[in-house]
Amino acid sequence: MTDELAFFGGLCLFLSAVEYAIPKPLPFLRLGLANLPVLISLKKFPAGKIFLLLLIKILSQALIGGTLFSYVFVFSLSGTLSSGILMLTAHRLLFKKNLISNVGLSMIGALGNAFSQIVCARFLLFGDNAFYIAPLLIFSSTVTGFLLGLFANLFEKKSRWFKLFMEDSCCKKNQWEKISGEESEKKSGRIFNMVSNIVAACLLLAILLIPNRLLLKWLSLALMLVLLEIKKRGKVRILPPFFIVASIILSNLFLPLGKVLFSIGKLEITQGAIFNGLERSVVLCGFLFFSQLIIDKRMRLPGKLGRFFKKILAVFDMLSGEKIRVEKAGRISGLMARIDERLLFLHGTEGTESGEEK
Repeated sequence: MTDELAFFGGLCLFLSAVEYAIPKPLPFLRLGLANLPVLISLKKFPAGKIFLLLLIKILSQALIGGTLFSYVFVFSLSGTLSSGILMLTAHRLLFKKNLISNVGLSMIGALGNAFSQIVCARFLLFGDNAFYIAPLLIFSSTVTGFLLGLFANLFEKKSRWFKLFMEDSCCKKNQWEKISGEESEKKSGRIFNMVSNIVAACLLLAILLIPNRLLLKWLSLALMLVLLEIKKRGKVRILPPFFIVASIILSNLFLPLGKVLFSIGKLEITQGAIFNGLERSVVLCGFLFFSQLIIDKRMRLPGKLGRFFKKILAVFDMLSGEKIRVEKAGRISGLMARIDERLLFLHGTEGTESGEEK
């Protein structure tokens, strides 16, 4: 049981990383790639095990992505649980009676995720202007849910790994066990860096929570960004926070407040609306930076939980450590074949044939 959960958790984490790397107009928009392992698990796992997989998916994404103490975690938690519960219910009521396929399950999950994100956006980001992003979220969720469902249908039909998985014969010897040993690191220096980051992040976060000090808050956010640049050695992604700030300020402009600065057609740009947008966005970005500063993906959890999380990371490392190359001819079938080969290798299954291809 733990090996299957670790494998599916690592697969969810890998697909989430792929999705995270794809540019999006809003940081919380999701393509739903990480729903593929959940769709597959519905065919075999009991309800309790599926809920465990959903929790593993949420927590591992938050720990690796550094979003555990940010608004992104709330979006992820609500979206994943809503999507998972709806897909599980639809599978138990409709799929087993051949009334729905993976396409329907995927679209139901995607729309459930979209509506939960709209509710979160209403209370955390955009206020009453959340309905402006609702059409975009619903449309994108419908399209991506449909495409992911089609891919799942084709994959289950052609995949040799999936057949072995359903027959309980693909988890006999797991390759990720070979690389899940402890790293040799200078722990004292790492612990000092972690503690200093936590202390600095807490102090800067406290400044962000001081009311009516907008300039001081933005200076605190700038210092957080500098610390994050040092921690990640210049690999901080600037575009997501920029989109957060721009989208929140833009949405607040539709609610006039205070002195009118200028007009664009019938839209009056007011000083209060701009300040509200700046205030809300700096706090939300601050919590995101705070979360990334205090969480280190190299942390090791103790006991059985630590060993289990290490297996998830081992699966993720093996999946992300090698590029999956696809020939120009037959891109979809070629992609499925290469993914199938990688899954078979991870489970230590002899042979690399996938479906009708080798």
